Amino acid sequence: MPEKWKEAGRLSAEALKFAAPLVKPGARLLDVAEKTERFVRKQGADMAFPLVISINDVACHYTPDAKCERVFERGDLVKLDTGACIDGYVGDNAITVEVGNGNEHTELIKASREALETGLEGVRPGAPILAPAAVMSNVIRSYGFRTIENLTGHFVKRNRVHASPFIPSTINRWYIENCKGQFEEGQIATLEPFASTGSGWIVDGIDGNLYELFERKWPKFEELGRMEDFIYSRFGNSGLFTDRWCSKDFDHPKPLLKALHKRRSVHAYTASTEKVPGSLVSQAEVMFVVTSDGCEILT
Repeated sequence: MPEKWKEAGRLSAEALKFAAPLVKPGARLLDVAEKTERFVRKQGADMAFPLVISINDVACHYTPDAKCERVFERGDLVKLDTGACIDGYVGDNAITVEVGNGNEHTELIKASREALETGLEGVRPGAPILAPAAVMSNVIRSYGFRTIENLTGHFVKRNRVHASPFIPSTINRWYIENCKGQFEEGQIATLEPFASTGSGWIVDGIDGNLYELFERKWPKFEELGRMEDFIYSRFGNSGLFTDRWCSKDFDHPKPLLKALHKRRSVHAYTASTEKVPGSLVSQAEVMFVVTSDGCEILT
């Protein structure tokens, strides 16, 4: 395995350790995101994707835009998800922290973390991709919570954080029919169970300010073509980016990116939000490589 996989994983974990203490009452989401991203870049790496900051009933896929003024409030349940990128070798990991350390959400945080640790025990060459799912959902259920059914872990490849197939955190008929593969030595992937106080199902929420390269279309409209040239040359090492990373080169990047989304040149994420308003969601995620007798954690 190239050493750059390990270095990207190590730096991704360090980024989370850097970000977590910044999450305090009154701190701006945008400041935490920008400080963490600067930290990674100062280590000589790039970002595999923007720092994702998802709060309370938002499970994932939200990063602040350049004008975001939202601040953390005491009692918020915050999911921090980030990764470093070194020459296309990417990292991906996530933790959940409570703002203000009021210990109101300790059990919910423990549920997703323990589910992750237990699920990793089922990863080994020849094991079904579904092997971790049953044990992870059982752990979360034992805490009295629901597993988010339509969010999954995933495989990771060079230049692509999200690679197929999915690695579910629970078992249903669709996953049984569509996730029939097995783990193989040398594969790199993530497990990321989500525990919820709500329905266990996410729906589209607000604009997530997060984009993923999809398929280049070469649009003829001059400004749209310039935007596509920019994002495919600048973010091709990981495929994920945010509109605020484009704001120095484009006065109004978001409309251009939405137009590229309609053309299916990029995918614009909405914030993935629990179907039941007011619910709380926790997340835990690590990236690993499948070894001859199990797996090795890279983040």
